[in-house]
Amino acid sequence: MLGADVGEGIAQGIQGSAKYLRDLGVPDWKITPRPFEYGTLNVNPLPLSFGRVRGNSSLVNSEVSALQRVAANNRVDTGSAARMMRIDELTTANYNRILSSDLANSDYVYRLVKSSDLKYYEAANAISGRGGSPTYFSLDTASSIGKHIFGAQMKPGGYDTLLRIPTTEIVSPLVPRAFGYANPGSRPTFGREYFTNSYPEYGYGGFRQFEATTRSYSSNWIVR
Repeated sequence: MLGADVGEGIAQGIQGSAKYLRDLGVPDWKITPRPFEYGTLNVNPLPLSFGRVRGNSSLVNSEVSALQRVAANNRVDTGSAARMMRIDELTTANYNRILSSDLANSDYVYRLVKSSDLKYYEAANAISGRGGSPTYFSLDTASSIGKHIFGAQMKPGGYDTLLRIPTTEIVSPLVPRAFGYANPGSRPTFGREYFTNSYPEYGYGGFRQFEATTRSYSSNWIVR
């Protein structure tokens, strides 16, 4: 069991980590435990709920207290770097479990592209990024391409074709880091962004996103 002095050290480290993330442009969050369900801890090691913090010190204190309990319950190392790595490991695993569950309950996922890109998918018989790397997909869509761009927070650039892809064709889906338009080396190395939030200048966000490739490609996936 962690002593009071160790708990205080964790609180100070969390507050310092929060400032570090704010300096990177990552918004503050209220993090609170979800109701405990007996027997589910090993399946979902970090059952947390997330909400934006909006200038309320009591919410910040609540976040610190919640993370103290998470650190204690999961035996997180009290050293700052080791603790953050462990918390990131737990949150990453939790987000990817949520993604897996959502995919299992969805028949299709979506990707908005430029019609000029379709020839590359046809040639490769797959959807991927440059050099076969993972690329972005969404579990959500909207009634028009313009609204989809806003929900996915996509940078405007001639997107005119929406693909509806069977979830059975998705390979190795993972929840991405934040700030997907940034160069990979300059993206945050802590935290995941399941719901689009990093680029409010491109839209209201809120779509569930993930990175993956597909095992095939079909022109029948074009819906508009």
